[in-house]
Order: sequence, then C-alpha cells, then structure tokens
Amino acid sequence: MTEPGQKWIAARGGKGGMGNQHFATPKVQAPRKCTPGEKGEVRELFLELKLMADVGLVGFPNAGKSSLVNKISSGRPKVGDYPFTTLEPVLGIVQVNGHSFVVADIPGLLEGASEGKGLGHQFLKHIERTHTLLFVIDGFAENAYEQFKVLKDELKAFHPKLAEKNFVVALNKSDLGIGNAIKEFKKHRQKVVITSAITGEGCSELQQALDAAVPHIHKKSIGWSKKG
Repeated sequence: MTEPGQKWIAARGGKGGMGNQHFATPKVQAPRKCTPGEKGEVRELFLELKLMADVGLVGFPNAGKSSLVNKISSGRPKVGDYPFTTLEPVLGIVQVNGHSFVVADIPGLLEGASEGKGLGHQFLKHIERTHTLLFVIDGFAENAYEQFKVLKDELKAFHPKLAEKNFVVALNKSDLGIGNAIKEFKKHRQKVVITSAITGEGCSELQQALDAAVPHIHKKSIGWSKKG
C-alpha cells in the first residue's frame, strides 16, 4: 500500500443469505422462511509499517545522528551518550530554499545488520522507502572511513538497490578534532560535509547538500502568509 486512497481486500465476506422479508407475499407477510449466508474468508495477516521519508540517516550508534537531526530539522529525537538511544524512527522536517523535505532518524546500524544483528532489520526496512541516504560518520573514531565502508556493504548485502541510492556523507564531531578522518576521506576521493552537532558547524552546508540530493518532485513548497 503505497498510494493515497489505495484499496486492497484482505479477506472477502461470504455471500449473504436472504431474510424472511425476501419471501413475503401479499398473503404471507411474515414468512418464517430464510436462507443462511455463506462463510467468509478467514486469514491471519502480519502488517508491517515502513515509514516514508525523503532522507534516511545511516550510521553506527553514537555517531551523533539524533543530535544532527535536532540541528537541521524540526525533529526532536531523544539524545543520549549510550548506544541505541533512538529505538524508534523519528521524523523531522528540513526547511531550506523555500521548500521542505522529510528526514528520518532511525536506530543505529551494526556490522551484521543485514543478517538481523542488533536492530538491523528494524532499521533497514525503513531505509528501503527513502529517496536519499545521509551517512553520519563519527569523525573522531579511529576507523572513520572503515565505518563508512561497512555501512555501505551492509546496505548492499540487505538489498543491492539500497547501495544505488543518492547519498551525502556527514563527517561529524568536528569540535573534537577530526583531521585524520578528513585526510582519509580525501585520500579515497569521497566528498564529505564536515559537521558538528554541538557547535552547529557545517549544518547549513549539510542542509544545502541534502536539498541538492533530494529529487525535486519530493520537495514541498513552504507557504507564507502575512498577518494584519
């Protein structure tokens, strides 16, 4: 179910019977005759909601995804200094250049997520329906570039099409000093937006980069009204 107003019959009802009024005649106005209805279908269904967002955040726990969403959008995910602070997807609206798009902060990804490790499948099912990915990398980590590679490999292992989506890389935690990580990404010719969710550095540039990556047809114009 992906379109507004879309309908789907989960189980068909049985053919209805005829009540006694159907057999009424001028002479017999209250007949005791009737026919039973047929049984309907009985099905047990498992329904799974996949959130629709324009941008889905991809990153390891504690990479600063939730803090970054707080800075660039209207979303207010819970922030904490421990793994899996975000246990459920949180949507935020980014307003930039006279229009808006939706970003989704989703539980952190672990190596092996494509096989269900950690919150892997809960995470990846929502990423399927995003148009653009935002890789949030902890630039202060010793293996920052390796984390980026692992994340891309996990997406590809879960579904090859995930690895083909447009993406932007935010090298986060610049306030802690991330010179080594910047050099490593430059070495591999991978463009990044250098950000700090604490100081706000690079957040405006990140909004612009995401705006350029999100397909135009998915952006919504912002309506302004004057009072008085």
